[in-house]
Amino acid sequence: MKNFDVYQMVTNRIVERLKAGVVPWQMPWKTANGMPRNLVSKHSYRGFNFWYLLSFGFERPYFLTWNQLKE
Repeated sequence: MKNFDVYQMVTNRIVERLKAGVVPWQMPWKTANGMPRNLVSKHSYRGFNFWYLLSFGFERPYFLTWNQLKE
């Protein structure tokens, strides 16, 4: 089994977005559904997680950690 490489995953995502004509590091001033935040704690994501989750354009801005999901 091949080890998971988070750096390669991020690189692939950036390249994918650039090929689609999206500059993923440009922050929109408004988002249609709010800023990414944790569903349980309601804390907003910051740094890389903020950008990464926002780049997917999900319908709802709420996310869970793996441990929260298992609970």
